[in-house]
Amino acid sequence: MVGCSYGVHPTCATRKDIWDGKELEGTSEDLYEDVESYKEISAGIIQHFIHQNHHMRLDEETDRAFDENKRCQACALPIFNDIIYHCMQCDNFVLHQTCANQPRKKQHATHPHSLSLRVDHEKGWFKCTACEQEADPESGLYMCNVCNVTLHINCVLGDIIL
Repeated sequence: MVGCSYGVHPTCATRKDIWDGKELEGTSEDLYEDVESYKEISAGIIQHFIHQNHHMRLDEETDRAFDENKRCQACALPIFNDIIYHCMQCDNFVLHQTCANQPRKKQHATHPHSLSLRVDHEKGWFKCTACEQEADPESGLYMCNVCNVTLHINCVLGDIIL
């Protein structure tokens, strides 16, 4: 059996200046690991972390007229024949159902670290590491806290090597 060979004397490991007495085994080390992207308010109505101040309603209509100005606020792709969530207060805030369902934390097969879905309301833009296009920090972006990789949601969903 191969395992950790790290050893510490119990008296040293449990000193009050070393250990606070709280057992951490099985506890998440990442703040986003157990956090859902949205809270379901009622059937078909959610409160998404990207648009926290308003509720969003599920729209399963897939035969809508194309409007090139109506884009998903997470991936920036047009809304057309997709199932979406739309804000009940704002006319233009829309998320593809696929984007709304993306986890707050994701492990991508081509990246060695966990990626966290974040929204930063600070000024300034990021550059997507995969496609090298600008990335709006107010839309959802996957970020690696270890190596500062920033990725569009649709770049993480695609088969892009990171």
